[in-house]
Amino acid sequence: MLFICAEMAADHLTSQLKELREFLSAGNEESAKRLIETLNPLSVVDVEKVDFTKLPKDILGTSIIPDIDDVNETGHRIALQVTGNGNCLYNSASLILCGDESRSNSLRLLVASELYFHAEYYATEDVT
Repeated sequence: MLFICAEMAADHLTSQLKELREFLSAGNEESAKRLIETLNPLSVVDVEKVDFTKLPKDILGTSIIPDIDDVNETGHRIALQVTGNGNCLYNSASLILCGDESRSNSLRLLVASELYFHAEYYATEDVT
């Protein structure tokens, strides 16, 4: 039942993101802002259920990760393999959040919306 609920939540989120894209394309900023306020992209993410041991590993990337000798460090770091199509950031985030790259376009749209609606903040905020 949990899988069905997660699948329904994913379908609902996909529908909302398509609607958001249409609002933005049409220049309907107010409707887009209202829709963004109702979005809950984390409703379909369950990081606890992602089995990182079964994700595709990048052998070369993993081989160049420096060893950490700090006694407080636990576990071994690995590089995961994602599709190299120019969406590496979003593919990586999606892989970590839900175990596959299926949410990369949704993440890209959400980031673009955040930057669009808060452009002045990002343009003027001191980052030092």
